[in-house]
Amino acid sequence: MVQLLIGLAWASDADITTGVVEYGNGNYERAALKLQEGLADPSALKARNLAKGWLYLGKVRLQQEDFLAAGEALSQARQADAGGDQAREIDAEVERLLPYLRMGSLQAMNQARGSDGPEASRLMATSGLWATTALQLRRDDYLCLDLRGQALDGLGRKEEAVADFT
Repeated sequence: MVQLLIGLAWASDADITTGVVEYGNGNYERAALKLQEGLADPSALKARNLAKGWLYLGKVRLQQEDFLAAGEALSQARQADAGGDQAREIDAEVERLLPYLRMGSLQAMNQARGSDGPEASRLMATSGLWATTALQLRRDDYLCLDLRGQALDGLGRKEEAVADFT
């Protein structure tokens, strides 16, 4: 039983290592698969590999232009990086990602302004989601605070909107 548990832990760490190598080789689909497999049971990973796995999953998602998923992965990487060993690399990826999140929020906001009814509400919510994802990565991003505030205001959530504007 102990040997099986050790083998499972090794397999998870090995999946992270394989995912990192696949990322380096430009095999993003395979990298995502291996990283997700490795991250499926975080308790089986060494602490350093947990942060590294989320970081590289964020990098893969950024390459695949799945910006919301990249934001979630990088947010998880920050939470997992208790020792700060990977903070510099995580911060660099966040800086690469933030313009895309801002643009996604702004595009949805502009589309909402040209729509009405349920479509306008859906687009306002989408704008808010993109801005919120950015704010999970950088709490003081004034542009995303403004965009989320506008989205909340457009959804009739005035009190929450005011909190973002102040």
